[in-house]
Amino acid sequence: MAKDATIHRALASPVRASLLEVLSGKAAPVGVSQLADELGLHTNTVRNHLAILEHAGLVTSSLRAPRERGRPRHLFRAVEQPEPDPDVAYQLLATLLAEIVSSGQPEIDQVAEDAAAEWGHRLALSDTVARTSPDGSHIDRLVGLFDALGFEPVLELEAHDDVSLTFGRCAFLEVARNHPDLACAVHKGLMRGALEALDDGGTTVELTPAPAEGRCTAYLQHAR
Repeated sequence: MAKDATIHRALASPVRASLLEVLSGKAAPVGVSQLADELGLHTNTVRNHLAILEHAGLVTSSLRAPRERGRPRHLFRAVEQPEPDPDVAYQLLATLLAEIVSSGQPEIDQVAEDAAAEWGHRLALSDTVARTSPDGSHIDRLVGLFDALGFEPVLELEAHDDVSLTFGRCAFLEVARNHPDLACAVHKGLMRGALEALDDGGTTVELTPAPAEGRCTAYLQHAR
């Protein structure tokens, strides 16, 4: 948080914001004199602003030896800032929604599973799944769907042509850590809805969760 505050203070000045914008557009480090000319400022003013930007970690400097006699020149360039991670925002949003939902009605897990089943039905019939496994069985397409969702499923054959899916990664892990029942209900609902769409409800699913390990296993049983 302290670093963020330092950055905000550094960029609070329109002059420093303009200076950083100019530096960001340069392919190579540039000197104070060139920056001063481009911005119409005195070199000392530019140096002061650059010092603040460098302290905030937005600018870095290096020394270059002169071609002839004289002092080395300080050259400056903008520090490339990492792109914000959208997953962090989605995780926060999902966690907040889970907390709100969990504080409601006592049968909320079943409500969440039923809502997820509707989405699973839609996703199973989407173009994404069709492209993943256009000619595969309903199990192949189910694996393709959950692979696309980031669950890293591994298919294993069981007795009587039943199968199990071990998910190497929980795509809802951030929510599952604090709200495992709700996250697992959504996961199971997605699977149930997808199977209803792909197999016309001929396969049932039981989910054995292990949220602490970030993985779980689903057992798929054909109708007898």
